[in-house]
Parts: sequence; structure tokens; C-alpha cells
Amino acid sequence: CMVLVADTMLADPDDPTLALGQPIDAQAALAMLLRLRGRRHRVWSASGLRVAGTWTFDLDSAVVELSAFSDDVLGELINSESWHGKAGAYDLAGAMAPHANLVEGEEATVLGIPARVIEALSVL
Repeated sequence: CMVLVADTMLADPDDPTLALGQPIDAQAALAMLLRLRGRRHRVWSASGLRVAGTWTFDLDSAVVELSAFSDDVLGELINSESWHGKAGAYDLAGAMAPHANLVEGEEATVLGIPARVIEALSVL
């Protein structure tokens, strides 16, 4: 039996001791995107993988910079509802892709599973 658990959080760009998780509604998504627009922030992904009764844990981070996109783009991002279920209210591989730049680290980390976990899964 194999079990994989993973979660992603963003460090608030103003206070890295505060975490940004998934927005609960469009208003929360708007507030998060306004906070992140035009700025760099660190994204953290943690995972646990259980194979044959043994757990392996991993933690990785990456740095993403969002462009200073317009209010019209902001409205499109909110209306697209691509923020649902996404830490920081965006999906690096989705609607936010043209407005985000991976500055440091692995894309897989930002998408929710550290690259080392993907590598471990590929050899199972």
C-alpha cells in the first residue's frame, strides 16, 4: 500500500512568518492576489510518502515573482475561478502562468509536490 500526502503554503511577502493558504472565497482570493501582485514570495510544499509501511517526508521551497498585472487582468483571474483550491490564490501552470516567473527552485514545488517526491514515485 502506498500513501501520499502533500500541501502547499506561501510565505506572506511582508511577513515571512505568516502563511497564505487557500482562499475561502473570491474576496479572499482578491486580497491575496493584491498582496502578491508585482512582488516575490516563497512557496513551500511539504509531503509525506508511505511505501511498504515506511514514511519518507520532504520539504522544499521555491521563489515566484508575480508581474504587476493590471486591474483588468486581476478581474479576469478572479472571474476565472482558477484560484479555487490554490495556495496564494493562483495556479502557476494555469491562468497565472503568463503573469508569474519562477525565480528559484522547481516548478513541481510550486505546483504542490516537491520534485524529489516525483522522482521517488517514478522508481516505484
